[in-house]
Amino acid sequence: MNKKFLISCLTFFLLFYGCSEKPISEKQKAIDAYKKKQSRPYIRGSQEVLLADISSVPEKLLFDSLVISSDGKKVAYVGHDTLSNSLYLNVNQERHPSYSEIWPPIIFSPDNKYVAYITGRKKGKKTEVFVVKNRNIISKIHSEKNVSVPGVVFSPDSKNIAYAVREGGEWRVIVNGWGVGYPAFDSVLTNTVKFSSDSKTLVYGARKGDQHFIAVNGVPQKFYEGISSVILSKDNLAYIGGDESSQSVVLDGKEQQRYDLIATKSLTFSLDGEHLAYAAQKGNKQFVVIDEIEQKKYDGVVLITLSPDGKHLAYVASQGGESFVVLNGKELKRYTAIDSVINGDTREEPFLENSLVFSPDSQRFVYGVGDGVYDFLVLDGVEQKRYKSIVENSMTFSPDSQRFGYLAINYNDKPLAVVDGKEYPIAQEWAAKFCFSPDSKHFAYIVSDEGRWSVVVDGEPGKYYPNLLVDERKTLFNEDGSFHYLVVRDKKIYLVEEELTPVS
Repeated sequence: MNKKFLISCLTFFLLFYGCSEKPISEKQKAIDAYKKKQSRPYIRGSQEVLLADISSVPEKLLFDSLVISSDGKKVAYVGHDTLSNSLYLNVNQERHPSYSEIWPPIIFSPDNKYVAYITGRKKGKKTEVFVVKNRNIISKIHSEKNVSVPGVVFSPDSKNIAYAVREGGEWRVIVNGWGVGYPAFDSVLTNTVKFSSDSKTLVYGARKGDQHFIAVNGVPQKFYEGISSVILSKDNLAYIGGDESSQSVVLDGKEQQRYDLIATKSLTFSLDGEHLAYAAQKGNKQFVVIDEIEQKKYDGVVLITLSPDGKHLAYVASQGGESFVVLNGKELKRYTAIDSVINGDTREEPFLENSLVFSPDSQRFVYGVGDGVYDFLVLDGVEQKRYKSIVENSMTFSPDSQRFGYLAINYNDKPLAVVDGKEYPIAQEWAAKFCFSPDSKHFAYIVSDEGRWSVVVDGEPGKYYPNLLVDERKTLFNEDGSFHYLVVRDKKIYLVEEELTPVS
């Protein structure tokens, strides 16, 4: 746009609207009011909802069986009926029928509406085994100990259940108990029964004789001496197949290049399922393969990470006694690989486990370095302050990718939170689950010290409880900015729900 045109446009707007101030729209007023309200101090309003009375449940039985739903709002646990010497499941305060046996694990469906488990009922000298879903028996009656571990698997849409069972000396996968029964094989491989993201396809590993293979909706694929690392992403299926001399990755039925070895835990899809990466070895060199393209060869390769948008690849490589992060093919600063013992584990490279993290927008990157004496992070290429240690899995970017925080242990053995470079000392002995609110304005984490637990928001602790159940959620916050957690007090489990209400 040239200068003359810009002046003409400016003149037009001045003539059209005059020199008076443009009226503020109702929408803009609401936005300004919201921003002003958000900048004010807030109060924490909370309420407690009784979920379960556990006073009659033996402590060991309770915590051996206790399962928390993925949304952190339900609990399931096994109780003991002393009069009938039987076991029963409680979901919150709802008691299920009694059985002779209940075998772990107890599984909540992805939508948390259903709970399923394998149970047994004595009939004479035998025990009948079957699957229960929300109080109802949904399967055939099977012989004792013939249902596989880890038990039942829900489909992503929560509508289907699959499990493996032995019948007539052979193993088969059964869907929905009375529904589809797939062909029988000599065995079904542990932890390989998985549904596709659209819940329409079921895959699992199986064995026939000395050959192993993947079955897709019961149809055997190519046979190998061994298979491992079965992973699904959207409509894509990948696994490692091979023998003692060579291995290859099989992607959607197509066998890729064979190598001497493929690292079992390295196989990873990008979030959109469009890219597949893994670590391979040929001779005495290791390297990353992404979308079938071999990257530079090194003495060793570990910790492969793909950015959320799938456009950036990072991993740790080692060469000649030094280790370094490789980001998009560029080798970053090198560190000496010193053997050290951390929490009983020997580490031969100076990078912290699970420490390569991209921001949600894929534009920022952080990783952790340590030598057994101190740990520190490298954020956007800049080394941060050194601490005695970094709390594992605490490194977190805010949802808008603008903020960053984590938990560390200082040299006085006290934890602290580090948010946007500012330290928030923690008086308690333990801290975990650092997270940001959905609007990126608040941060929270859990602290504990000598039987006192609390959730800290923006550096300020809330109410203390004698116990708190730490679930598997990565965040404490709900989508609307409120948050919740589970506590135990007076042998009762409560759901504590809190809101941050700005002071008017």
